[in-house]
Amino acid sequence: MTRRDLALALVALLVIAVSVWRLEDTGTVTIAPISIGTLPARIYRPPAPHHAVVIAHGFAASQQMLRSLALGLAQAGYLVVTFDLPGHGRNAEPLPSQTAPATARLLASVGQAVAYARGLLPGPVAVIGHSMSASVVARYAALSPSVAATVAISPVEPIAAPRDLLLLLGGLEAPLLPVALDGAEPGVTYGTFAAATARRVAVVPWADHIGVLFNAGTLAEVTAWLDQAFAANRPQPVPASGQGGWVLLLLAAILLLGRALARLLPTVAAVPVGAGLGWRGWPAILLPAVMTPAILRALVPGLLPMPYLALHFALFGLICALTMRRAARPVLCGRMLAAGAAAGLYLVAAPGLALDRYFAAWLPVGGRWLETGELFAGALAYFLVAEWLARGAERGMTAALRLALLASLGSAIALQPGLITLAVMLPGILVVFVVCSLAAAWVWRRTGDPLAGAIASAAGFAWAVGVTFPLLAGL
Repeated sequence: MTRRDLALALVALLVIAVSVWRLEDTGTVTIAPISIGTLPARIYRPPAPHHAVVIAHGFAASQQMLRSLALGLAQAGYLVVTFDLPGHGRNAEPLPSQTAPATARLLASVGQAVAYARGLLPGPVAVIGHSMSASVVARYAALSPSVAATVAISPVEPIAAPRDLLLLLGGLEAPLLPVALDGAEPGVTYGTFAAATARRVAVVPWADHIGVLFNAGTLAEVTAWLDQAFAANRPQPVPASGQGGWVLLLLAAILLLGRALARLLPTVAAVPVGAGLGWRGWPAILLPAVMTPAILRALVPGLLPMPYLALHFALFGLICALTMRRAARPVLCGRMLAAGAAAGLYLVAAPGLALDRYFAAWLPVGGRWLETGELFAGALAYFLVAEWLARGAERGMTAALRLALLASLGSAIALQPGLITLAVMLPGILVVFVVCSLAAAWVWRRTGDPLAGAIASAAGFAWAVGVTFPLLAGL
């Protein structure tokens, strides 16, 4: 490890320490994991709570993503309950793949959490839902007299209008969401809390679909709305703060630390090797992009998204391998396997420790272990070929290999409506691709063998997607 790498590692460790220190500072709020029947949950309890709030996460998320908002509301004096919906996070119960039974199960889960919250703190409660759950909590609130106020954050479909409803959107996503509240003008409150007819649309500037949960503006809007609904008297406004910046800084520092630690991997090939894909190698990119969605549509229509994704990766990699020209043979040895395993372990475990606590569930439960293993097998087939083709290639060919796979996934979603839930994951898949590509490049520069980076990339990708995508029950 060079002095530069050592300095980078020390800076990364310092940033990690400061970020964790700030994220762990919960003030007087205690956070306790609990179980509500089959629902894994958490209670955010201030010293003297005055009302209870239940928050439900969105599709392909978990209660960890609600931590920043839940902690902020608890610091404002609310007892907050978050939980993992069926098929999400640490909830091992699959979510039905059909709309009607899935909606019924989601409504029942919200009801369980509300009943538990009222048992802890009797009286009216507020419900908050993000993305998919925004419409779920609004529908539940419209049917339940125990709900005094509702906050729908970034709903992806039109919602019911229960009593005292705040509709909150991120500024970057507002033009894309097909929702409205009777033509209400943003920033204007209609109706009255006394008559339970209050309505408001709020837009948080520069916030996206996920970032809106970590934004200080979101916390300020939600706190003010609940204070009015519950007539909470405060001597002064509660200072609003979001934890999103510290989460991003922590993950960036972990990634930079990985770059420095990659210098400790063993050298496999004295001279870096790779297929050196030239511009004449375009068939190895275009053919799998066109053929993969068409072949799988013909052979396995109606397959659930996660098994389909594993097959898509595997077939894409196989077609790439069949169309690539002859090239130097890779180095297959114990050092290569050890380097790939070490890099893969870091890529899974190091960010996972932070993500699991502050952003997203990172431990597979129930059927997720099998799905993650299937996805690893499929991803490995793709990454082994893609990394071999990418190293030593013409400029732009590496990006073309990644974009071709994403384009083929987009085509598959268009051809098979049953895969529409994969569309939700495409932005996340892109982010994971970028991170895995960076890690693979660092491993290749150190070891000289692209296969080590391929093993690490496949492990990181399969784990990230496998623990995130909801566990769905068959048709």
